Amino acid sequence: MSSIDKNMETMVLNYSKSPIAITTRDSQYLVPGSTDGVPAEFPLTVSEIIYINSISDIFKVGYLWFDPAVEEEMYGALRITDWRTIMRDEQIDDIILHPTADKLREVIDIQRPRYFERIYGRYIGLKNAGAPISGSVEKIMSLRRKEFADGKVTSEIQINLTAPAEIHQEETNKQLEEMKKQIAELTALLAAQKDAPADTAQAAAKPKPAAKKTTAKGTGTKAKET
Repeated sequence: MSSIDKNMETMVLNYSKSPIAITTRDSQYLVPGSTDGVPAEFPLTVSEIIYINSISDIFKVGYLWFDPAVEEEMYGALRITDWRTIMRDEQIDDIILHPTADKLREVIDIQRPRYFERIYGRYIGLKNAGAPISGSVEKIMSLRRKEFADGKVTSEIQINLTAPAEIHQEETNKQLEEMKKQIAELTALLAAQKDAPADTAQAAAKPKPAAKKTTAKGTGTKAKET
């Protein structure tokens, strides 16, 4: 890797809507959140970025990013070798909204608590916005967060081979088919009532007389007519 000028100023990018607080040797800053999908830019020197990285994992877990034109050089200066695997917000959203067993394993295998908290924050944001999230995803997010709270870095969560999203979709399809069937039956019933003759409809609506009750007296001899 070629040497990099530590006094050089570069932009750090915040793609999240939430502002990010950072601390340098001499100052504290608040990097604004993105607007309408456009990331906020904040100027920092390479020296400041290296210091921030030494006391925080903010670059390691994807809270702040670099311009694609210089990102390889910057991650090299920070000695972050796995930077290509850091998930973008849209990748996290895809896992939450369109989960598969393999995608969820990526989340479960995360061992940095703050990295998981970033993913959990995206999950809560989507949930509060009313996004369709399967029960399997909700359960996994809750269980993995509890594991971190209990100090379990390596997860013990097991995932079924069948993708939760497919299970969720299958259940939804069954419910839709049942609703279509009920609607069809109701439509046919209404059509039959509409086409029925008026006298038939009135006869059907007219209450039937109650059956007469007979009481036998004596030994059952037929009453004599007068």
